Amino acid sequence: MRLRTFGRALAAGLSTVTVASVVLLITGGPAMARAAATSAAISRCTVSVNGPAVPMKVTAPGRSAKCTFHGSVGQRIAVVITNPVSSDSGCQTLGLTGPNGPAGNSPQTQCGNGTPVAVSGRLSGTGTYTVLFEVDPVATGHGSLRVST
Repeated sequence: MRLRTFGRALAAGLSTVTVASVVLLITGGPAMARAAATSAAISRCTVSVNGPAVPMKVTAPGRSAKCTFHGSVGQRIAVVITNPVSSDSGCQTLGLTGPNGPAGNSPQTQCGNGTPVAVSGRLSGTGTYTVLFEVDPVATGHGSLRVST
């Protein structure tokens, strides 16, 4: 029914149709679009360099967890996920990006539960750095993130 209305709107002389309007018509409106956007959200956090560890959780298959921190050019950094666990006992990947793109020896992957995964190196710029924690696309997972100099 909504597609029929959409067809009439086109026949009435609409010259521009956006993908968003098609999605809204097919899915049933803005409430459905907001729900879809929320379900695609990833877990986010902030961590302090040399501060306490923070949990990183991948709460749904196909998702990831992101955490940010402030770094300075030339700073030697170690980003470590301790006790990483994935629901399928598969692989975990840790990535680090900053103002100038990938940082350190990023990304690093380890497979199996419990073995820490780490990225380290000297930061190439001052600004916000993002840690990305991913598990196999069919799994959920978690670990503890610590960033230190």
